[in-house]
Amino acid sequence: MTDGKLNKSAAKEKIQQLSNLPSLAVVKYQLIRALNKDSTSIEDIAEIIRHDQAIASRVIAVANSAFLGYSGKIGGIDQAVMLLGFDLVRSISLAASIFNVFASQYGNLKQIWAHSYLVANIATSLCRKTAPGQKDSCFLAGLLHDIGRLALFRVIADSSQDIQIHKIARLKDAELLRAEEEIAGCNHTEAATWFLENLCFPEEIIAPVRTHHMPAGEGPLAEISATVYLAEGLSDVICPHIMHDGQWTEEHKRVFSAAGLQENSIDEISSSVAGEESAITKFFDL
Repeated sequence: MTDGKLNKSAAKEKIQQLSNLPSLAVVKYQLIRALNKDSTSIEDIAEIIRHDQAIASRVIAVANSAFLGYSGKIGGIDQAVMLLGFDLVRSISLAASIFNVFASQYGNLKQIWAHSYLVANIATSLCRKTAPGQKDSCFLAGLLHDIGRLALFRVIADSSQDIQIHKIARLKDAELLRAEEEIAGCNHTEAATWFLENLCFPEEIIAPVRTHHMPAGEGPLAEISATVYLAEGLSDVICPHIMHDGQWTEEHKRVFSAAGLQENSIDEISSSVAGEESAITKFFDL
């Protein structure tokens, strides 16, 4: 390690340690412990989340996304857990916790969080055709797909490379990945993999997060991975004004066509996302 830069091994160790931050660990361990008990009830989960009103309000707001089918219907944590299920609420809670931990440090994280929420909604819209029956996984993977960027921001700051955060914040796709590797010894897809593994997320979420900047290969998770990959690219087309790191490329068009999607599908998704755009802007105070 020279000039404050990290190598991959040092970066991995630091990123794995992030899941043990006191402000994140409390929520993480309580939720995981509760979900691993057969006797856990909706009330138990709701009580854990309710102790942090900032997280609770974000869980309710995300749960009310039109793309999840409950827009305006969920008024409390108990109802969110009952309608969405333990796993989905846990993941939204952890995503909100991570955002709250880092939000006070870097102003541009609001844009990253908004972009992630947008990708989650696009992925949910796409999955009706690309990954039927996988709506929750597509939404969660979309919501968490850039979590590695937040982890890298924290690690880079800790390694005295704070100024580099602002230099790479607006880079996209392959250019961004190369810049991250130069500064931190790894890119944000690798960082996300290590971080989410340490938080005990399932492979059905980790795999599409790991491949959201590349076409998915074969295998049981290929459909979810392709969906999130396409959603990331489409964010560049549908909402270019929300800061993002994806690009709609010829490779995206190939995967899009291979999935049986037509050009008018983009217009349909754009129309459905447009209905959520004002809510996204208001929710994230953009």
